[in-house]
Amino acid sequence: MMSAWIVRTNAFKATPLEATVVQCLRGELVSKAIKTLFSFWGIAVLCVFIPVLHFFLVPLFLIIGIFFSIRTLKYKFTIRVGSFLCPECSKHNSIKNLWFAAEARFRCAHCAAQIVIDQKVL
Repeated sequence: MMSAWIVRTNAFKATPLEATVVQCLRGELVSKAIKTLFSFWGIAVLCVFIPVLHFFLVPLFLIIGIFFSIRTLKYKFTIRVGSFLCPECSKHNSIKNLWFAAEARFRCAHCAAQIVIDQKVL
């Protein structure tokens, strides 16, 4: 069963996605999640030296680090480099290093229309 990837709007206008979509390996995801966690925790350590604000910033970055690292583990696909035409404004958009789960949502860089990456089974 082959599949192609498309980008579509909420009104179901669609255009093809010109990219190679690769399924993420579990090891890659764990590595990315650990990097994300330690980067936020590193910021939390640096915030210790900020007077008064460290009471809020340190716990905030510790919790946000856990949240974003768990969110990273939910990704299933990655696009290293890709491009598409926006279904709304027909302008060229490019994608670089996008990690996403099925039906990822983002905005067009030109018209701000909400775009969904969807898998089309052939």
